[in-house]
Parts: sequence; C-alpha cells; structure tokens
Amino acid sequence: MVEMIGVLAVVAILTAMLIPKVFESINTARINAAASAINTVKSALATHYGKYGSFVDSTGALFIPATVDLDPDAQNFDTAVLLTDGLLDKRFTVKIGDQLPTNLIRVRQIVAAALATDIDEASANYDFDGVATDVDTNDGAMVVEAVITGVTAADARALKELIDGSDITGVAILPDLGDAATLGRVKYPAIAPGTGGTVLVYLNHR
Repeated sequence: MVEMIGVLAVVAILTAMLIPKVFESINTARINAAASAINTVKSALATHYGKYGSFVDSTGALFIPATVDLDPDAQNFDTAVLLTDGLLDKRFTVKIGDQLPTNLIRVRQIVAAALATDIDEASANYDFDGVATDVDTNDGAMVVEAVITGVTAADARALKELIDGSDITGVAILPDLGDAATLGRVKYPAIAPGTGGTVLVYLNHR
C-alpha cells in the first residue's frame, strides 16, 4: 500500500511537470503554423505579382479599392484572387485568434498621411527600420496584409517575436505583454487580459 502511494505520488509530480510543457508545445506549434501560413501567402503574392505586375485578378481587372473605404471584395484577396489562380490551396486560416472569416488577406490603399506608429485598421502605416517618425508604405501605396482578429495578447506578442524579432537595427520593437505593437511588420493595439485584438501583418506593397 505504501509503495502504491509512493508510485502515485511520483506519477502526480511527473504529470504536474509535464502538462505545462505539453500546453507550451501546443501553443508554440500554433504560432509557428500561423507564421508558416503567412509565409505561404507571401510566396503566392510574389508569384502573382511576377506574373501580372500588379495586384489584379487573372482577368486583368484591378482588384484594389480606390479609397481607404475598403471595397468589400478587396478584403478577400486570398480567396478571390490567389485561390482562384491556383496560387493557394485553401483560404488563409490560422489557429490563433477567433478563427472567423474575418481572418483574411486584404489589399488596402494608403491615401492619407499616417505615422508609422498608427495602428488603426484603416490608416495603419508600416515602418521596417525602427525609425518611428518615418514610414515605409507611402501615401497611395497598395498594401497587402493579413488580418487576424480576436488574438490574445500573448499570441499577438509571440507571433510578432517570431516574425519581427525583438529589435530592428538596434531599436526595440517587441512590446511588453498587452501593450500595442507599432513598429515592424506585425502591428496590433493594446490588448487587455481576457480580450482579443486585431493583428495586422504586412505582406507586400506597391
């Protein structure tokens, strides 16, 4: 009886040590899979642009909205263009966030001057060198970005760290947990505990 209790105690200790590692591995796999899905779309975009020379569909029709008031069709570039052209096998999906149809690839035209630190979905600009006063996606640029909704603060930060790293040319860009990410290719607002925010991931621009 005493030996059985000892065995059960050891099993309980090992289980308590193992379970957090299992959950950590699962979460890491989700973040890695999201980054992989994003890279797949980036490759498809490069192929598409190399073929057509712009962000158009296979008929040559311009797919981009004329203003920042997004054309609804322009918010599904993955399914309406890349999937139709055979450059993707399925619509853009990731296992982080709310996993709703609001997770998509869209084309957005930047028509108003915006700071690189702006994170509003309609006016967000991107800064790639860590200089917050400069923008790398100028007025009129057509930006292709992944939109991932309902992302927790921890997942948003983990994805940013995987894609952007912790700094650019010596400028720290990885925010504290829950704080807004304004620099680099991955941007999101401050995300409070128990809530989710929208993560924007830069893919390409012309």
